[in-house]
Amino acid sequence: GDSNCLDNSHLQKGYIFYSSFVLKISMDLTYSWLLAIRVKIFIEKIIKKQFVISH
Repeated sequence: GDSNCLDNSHLQKGYIFYSSFVLKISMDLTYSWLLAIRVKIFIEKIIKKQFVISH
């Protein structure tokens, strides 16, 4: 029970870090907020799908 909760919160922090990292890279490469936000939303959708599948 407890270890699972810790794992989940750790994963969430990792996802948040990854999303913001990708968002920053996207902005650096494209200088386009719109595209960067689309990329972020796309990645979050994939993450949610994989998170649902893994449980």
